[in-house]
Amino acid sequence: MNRATIALVGSTVLIAVGVLNLQEAWQAIDANTIVFLLSMMVIKANLAYAGFFRKALVLLLKCTRIPLG
Repeated sequence: MNRATIALVGSTVLIAVGVLNLQEAWQAIDANTIVFLLSMMVIKANLAYAGFFRKALVLLLKCTRIPLG
């Protein structure tokens, strides 16, 4: 299970057991955080599509093969 699935299952269990009611669960969601995470996923997908991470890795490997002394 990944983290998103665990969070979904955990929140479902909390509601089913009665620790939280549905209104409290909706109030616990921070819309700013959700928008931030979604926007970061979009940016990451576009950077990966453009090949940014591959180029950054090559540059990093070149820098680590050169002794600093």
